[in-house]
Amino acid sequence: MIHSNLMEQRTVVGMFLVFLLGSLPLFAQLAADPNDRIYTELSLWQDRGLITNLPPLRPYPIQLLKELLGQVQAAGTDADKALAAHFLSNIDQPLSIRGTVGALGRTDGSTLHKEIEIGGDYQGNLLPNVTFSGTLAGVILDGSGNAVLPEYGRSTLDFVHDGAVQSFGGGMTPRVSSSGSATIGSDTAYVQAGLIRGSFGPFWDDNAVLSPTSPQAGPDLARLQAADVHVHRAVHGYLRNRQQRTRDSIA
Repeated sequence: MIHSNLMEQRTVVGMFLVFLLGSLPLFAQLAADPNDRIYTELSLWQDRGLITNLPPLRPYPIQLLKELLGQVQAAGTDADKALAAHFLSNIDQPLSIRGTVGALGRTDGSTLHKEIEIGGDYQGNLLPNVTFSGTLAGVILDGSGNAVLPEYGRSTLDFVHDGAVQSFGGGMTPRVSSSGSATIGSDTAYVQAGLIRGSFGPFWDDNAVLSPTSPQAGPDLARLQAADVHVHRAVHGYLRNRQQRTRDSIA
């Protein structure tokens, strides 16, 4: 039974701006993040018929993203082609590294949650059939990353919890946030593994395990496409400790 007080709580009425430093584009794409803007655009392009049969398992490896964006460049409008070319410029490189510095605040009028992040993301191609994508950041925050969010909302960051880490300066606690995956194969047959979030299906709603808002796991994802036959396999492993419980707990 979901705690009843969750149904009565009103959350986020204000949010402070996240800022990025550096000369790189604000919307640089990260293949390993199923919450990235590129996946929203791919779904919209599929709805318009520019892409057919998007695989249900996300995130996609760079090999597959390059193929899908190529379809958009071949069939889309000038605006579609320009956006697809922008996405390709971010992912189709031997090595791309982007540094970020950000600050975030959320409040419901009575509680203020603060986060400061310093880190970056990386991705690239070791070989035409070997790609990688991931992030690494240091985060300083007060309390849980799930504080002061909309009903049933979850943070888009995953933290490494260490009981030996102590708070300082008004309850601010340093954490490490990281994710990453590597893929071997082509756009039609590949194996992908790492520590990332994953999702399944053309669904806009939430899911307890295979959802972009679910905690990161150590998935082993595989896909094989032969003509009109598509085979997908996903194995996820989760670890949980007491410090990772959120207000969305189930009694």
